[in-house]
Formats: sequence, structure tokens, C-alpha cells
Amino acid sequence: MKRFSRFFTFLLAFILCMSIGIATTLADDGSYTVFVGGVELTIGAGNTVAYATNDAMGAVTTVGADADHHTIRFELVEGVPTVTLTDATVQNAGGNGIEAVAGDLTVVGVDTPANGENAVSGGKNGIFARGAITIKGAMGDITGGTDGGIYSTQGNITIAEGAVLGDLHSEWYTLQTDNGNITINGKVGDVTGVIGITSEYNHDVIIAGQVGKIQGTDYGVFAYKNFSVAPSGRVGDVSGNSGGIMAIANVAIEGTVGNISGTHGIYAMEKVEISGTLGDITGQCAIRSINSDVEISGATGAIRGNGGAGNTGSSYGIRADAGKVVIKKAVGPITADSEGQGVSVVAIRAQTGIELADNLGIKVPEQNKIDVYGDTYYTVFDLAPAQGTEAAVVADRVELVNVYTVTYRADGKIVATVRVEHGMDAAPPEVPAKEGYTGAWDGDGKAIIADTVINAVYTLIPAEDTPDSVDPEIPPTGDGAQPGLLIGLLLASAGCILGGIFCGKKGRKAEEN
Repeated sequence: MKRFSRFFTFLLAFILCMSIGIATTLADDGSYTVFVGGVELTIGAGNTVAYATNDAMGAVTTVGADADHHTIRFELVEGVPTVTLTDATVQNAGGNGIEAVAGDLTVVGVDTPANGENAVSGGKNGIFARGAITIKGAMGDITGGTDGGIYSTQGNITIAEGAVLGDLHSEWYTLQTDNGNITINGKVGDVTGVIGITSEYNHDVIIAGQVGKIQGTDYGVFAYKNFSVAPSGRVGDVSGNSGGIMAIANVAIEGTVGNISGTHGIYAMEKVEISGTLGDITGQCAIRSINSDVEISGATGAIRGNGGAGNTGSSYGIRADAGKVVIKKAVGPITADSEGQGVSVVAIRAQTGIELADNLGIKVPEQNKIDVYGDTYYTVFDLAPAQGTEAAVVADRVELVNVYTVTYRADGKIVATVRVEHGMDAAPPEVPAKEGYTGAWDGDGKAIIADTVINAVYTLIPAEDTPDSVDPEIPPTGDGAQPGLLIGLLLASAGCILGGIFCGKKGRKAEEN
């Protein structure tokens, strides 16, 4: 009821502001007023700085406070009403810890070795302004009561870069703006309340700094437009009974977030895009987009659909009601579980298709089948359904794994391609026969961790051995000749010569006779 009454109050204020403009001063004389711990501090033309002090319990007083003795200083800094706390403690059980009556407000914390942590608390709000709120420097815990922790009705809330805050807590919406963005560039402790962080009426929540856990009894984060975590953003666990993170438009997480849980872990009316690093995501529907796509290119822990309260309702790991699910990196496992009867239990469901990166496959236990378009799968497979066709991985557990292509080639031609899960072995085909050669693959295909090409290597089969031809022996000559053999040759030669002479003489005698 309080939420609706606040909405109508906002509409009335908005109409008035459009007709007369948002006031930045309380009085016509140009003065500015804030209340710190319920004590009024006013500055104007004749009094440019106001001072106050506090006791150990946080009670604020202006008595005895001056330029040399104060913990609270109020002045204009670059035209903006600014409260500077120096080792202060501010408490106002009956109202707001710090309140700007009109316009914007900057709160700066200065922490010295003295006692005091610049803690602020109020029975309604910790810090309240009708304009923008900016917090700088070193602050302690900021605690609100029935209305909120840090609350602006008409402006942005910014935790500046370099600011360091303690825990934020309230009994309502702890970090809240009705008509502005919430940007966290500094460091904030835990944020707890009915809703941890909410930007209402078409505005964004942007985290580029660091936040501890964000916990709401209803929602951790409820952004009435976009929720984003920049690459530099670091967030602890986010949880809420109704939802961990909810956005009326888009959710984009580029940084690091811990575990996320709620009836919906992450819920967006438009696109959910995860390119950072997340812990486990849990909910009756862990990740859901109503009107657009779910795209995951970062790293996550387990994505679990838990069946809701009592584990009896329908359960989805990832669901895109009107779009597609695109997964570019191995995440999960992705599971869905419910003990209800006649309910849907689906790991991944998408209206216009499920798209996996080329190097991804879906793996399920052998005892748990997957039905996709009438085909049944038990091990790794690739899934790329046509656009415009509803796709569902009907299993209570699936695991996305990196899958690589092993290509076998022979003489420049592809013999076979094999898809292999990361770290597993490829089953090689036979090496094509080649006459006169023996063949083998130049790789064993073991423990594949990347796309791999394996080539056939051929070795020439040698011809059969034949006896060598025998050459006639040639008598040795030269230094290697045997002396006896040489003498025999000389004698034989002499005999031939003498025989020739004798035969010649005998022939002439015959002619003479």
C-alpha cells in the first residue's frame, strides 16, 4: 500500500514541478537549509557556512560549534548544498538522519584517526533529498527505518568514484530513487532491506564499483528500466524471495557477481546478456527473458531451476519466452528439478531457437535422454535449430562442453571429420590405401584440446633384393702384384717370342729347298 501511495504522491509532485519548476532553495532570499540529526542548518548571503557537532550517541547540536570546533559543516560547493562529516556520528530516531529540504545534496565523509566513522541513521531515512544525492569520501554505515536508507524523490543517486561506504540497511527500499538513476562508482558494503536497490519509474541501476551482498526480503535489485554491471563492477551474492535481479527492460552483466537467487534468479522483460563472471544462479526459473533473448558469453556456475516454493511448480534453467537462447561459452551445468505432477521441467527453452557456439556441444548422462525434434540423444551433440521454431532441451540436467573438430586428410583431401569433447580421444578412420606405400596418421588424436588436423604420411615400400652379377677377375698389377705370378708371366711371354722366331726360320728353310 505504501508503494502505491508513494506513487500518487510522486505524480502530484511531478505535476507541480512541471508547472513551477523544481525548487533549489527553500526561501525567496536564496538561502539553503538542511537538517542533520534533526537540527536545522541554514546558509545564505550573510552566512555562507554553518557548523554543528555531535556527541558519542549521535545527538547533533550547533551550540559551541564553529570553524575550529565542529564535526559537521554545511556550505555550497560548486553551487551544490554540501554536508561534510568529519569523524561524525549522526542519529535521528524520529526522522531523517540527513535531509535536504529542497534541491540537490552532496554528502562528503572525511575520516581521520579520531573517533567517529561518519555513520548516519534515521527512523525514516538515513539520507533524504528531493533532488539528486551524491556521496563522496569515507562514510560509515547508513541506516534508515520505515522509508528507506538513501532516498531521492526527484533525482539521481550517485556513489562517487573513490567513495567508501559501510553497510546500507533499512526496513523498506534501502537504496531508492523515484525519478532518477542509481550509479555506484565507489565501494559499498552490504545492502539489505525489503528491496536492496531500486530505481523506479523508468530509470537505471548501474554498478561500476564494488558492492557487498545485496539482499531483499522481496527483491535484491529491482530496476524499473535497465540493470547493468560494468566490466569494472564487483558485486557479492544477490538474493530476494521474489527475485534476485529484476529489470523492466534489460539486464547486462559484464563484471563479476556472486550467487544470484530468488523465485527468479535473473528476470528481464527484454534482453538478458551475461558476458562477465557469475556464481550459481537459482530460481524457479533461473534466467528468464519475456520479450527478447538470453545470451551468455561469459562464465557462470550452476544454473538451476528449483521448482519454486515446495519444489512443486514448473521449473526452467533458462527460458526465453519470445526470443532465442544463445550460449557462446561452456557454462553450468544447467538443471531443472521439480517434484510436482504435470508440470514442465525443462533445462533450456526458447521460442525462436537455441544457438550454441561452434565449439560447444550438449552432454547429458546416458540414463537421461534428450528429445529434440523427435531425435533422441544420449551424449554430446550440436544443436542449432532453425529460427522461428520453438526449441526445448527436455532433460533435468545438461552440461555444455567444449567440442573440437579433428580433421583427417590424405593427399590434401578430407578423409573424415570427427567431433570430440574437450580432453577426450578422437577415433581415427583407416588410412586410405596407396599402392606401393604404407600409410599412417601423423598424430594419435589423444586428449584433444583444440581444433586439430591430422595428415596421412606414406612411406615407399622398397623393391625385393636380387643377387649381384659376378665380374671376371683381373690379375693384380702394380704394387699389389705377387712376385711369383709376375715371373711366370714374363717366362710365358718369352716362350711365345722364342717360339715365333723358331717357327719363322723353319718356314724360310722349307722355301729354300
